[in-house]
Amino acid sequence: MNCIVNKYSFDEAKERLSGYEYALLYMISELRFCRIEELGTVDWTQCMEARFFSDNAELHLFERSGSMIAVELSDGDEKDWNDRSYELNLSVLKGSSSLKNARRITVREYFAEDEDGQMTIDAVRLAALA
Repeated sequence: MNCIVNKYSFDEAKERLSGYEYALLYMISELRFCRIEELGTVDWTQCMEARFFSDNAELHLFERSGSMIAVELSDGDEKDWNDRSYELNLSVLKGSSSLKNARRITVREYFAEDEDGQMTIDAVRLAALA
């Protein structure tokens, strides 16, 4: 794979959050999407999934077997990926955010070769806002 994969415990992941630019949290009662410095206090008991990302990495927190774990994807040396850009509709978010002018999100798809030599998408992460 042309991306670097690191796995962390939930507590280790929470200590790494300041290294990212954006936060996307799926809470039980709301969706939070903001710059990391606007995140404030998080009630982690209410968080179902979270993605923290910057242009070179994403930290994905999610539940597996009853506990939260974290997987970080970052760019490797090989640049065998494709960036796709999608239009954003931030009107579903509550409150104001510095992201209210963001119009597009970039999703990075990392490629790998399968056993038959066919290229497949091996991993996907959030990469940037514009």
